[in-house]
Amino acid sequence: MTDSKTIILRSSEQSDYAVKLINGLPKDHTNPKWTVTIEKYSKQRSTAQNSLYWKWLEVISSCKPKNILMTREKWHYAFAIMFLEPVEIPDLKTGEIRHCPQSTKGLNTGKFTEYLNQIEEWSIGEGIILPHPDDLIWCK
Repeated sequence: MTDSKTIILRSSEQSDYAVKLINGLPKDHTNPKWTVTIEKYSKQRSTAQNSLYWKWLEVISSCKPKNILMTREKWHYAFAIMFLEPVEIPDLKTGEIRHCPQSTKGLNTGKFTEYLNQIEEWSIGEGIILPHPDDLIWCK
């Protein structure tokens, strides 16, 4: 078995398979210990959300709000700092706890939607109108 296995339980067959995998793990002291985590399934942000997000960052970057010229990558970090809960990470040199911006990669579709809504609200306040997929239908 590989070091990691994720099973999304949608049926009794998948549940049976998960139990079979757990029962088949080596349980003697010469083999590695295993961790089994069960958590409610939450779909990660979608490809469409991610594409829209980076398009928005491009638009925001080109508009230079507050006369700030930043790349879309820097806007990515700026919004993460502004709207996402920070994560606590120890400074390996000093041992101090640092508050760093949370990554958007781990956000599920609901949390990512909230994040996009916050960015859009901020953008409207700056006079920037962000495109939506429905606005682009006529381009097809």
